[in-house]
Amino acid sequence: MPDLTRTEAVRLLSGLRDRRDRAINDGDVDQISRLDDQIERLTAEAPEIADVPRRESERLRAATAPPSPKRQGSGGNVLAALASLLFPGLGQLLQGRLGDAFFHFLIACILWFLLMGWVVHLASAIGAAKWEPK
Repeated sequence: MPDLTRTEAVRLLSGLRDRRDRAINDGDVDQISRLDDQIERLTAEAPEIADVPRRESERLRAATAPPSPKRQGSGGNVLAALASLLFPGLGQLLQGRLGDAFFHFLIACILWFLLMGWVVHLASAIGAAKWEPK
């Protein structure tokens, strides 16, 4: 194994421990055995990290992890809700939900013939305001 800095070794050990935990949950005995061997070899080559507690490795991983992808914020939902009030489905379209946008628009067109289209305007705006990406 090439020379690793302490940070790299801790990160590698943490990853191996996580994979081992998943293998234990899955009941994969062969994988557990292979990971135990890798952990043993790593701690033999870098004995100073053998007793690194999981908290330190998790803290290190969290500090060096890439930022999580942005979620739709409440400001975007407010804008989408206002757009849906003006034009049913436009808010959903702004949020990238093409199917929902088409559905709201179609239902609004049908219900305006019965003078009930305002219901779809409100439902579309509420749906856009409360939407959270999965």
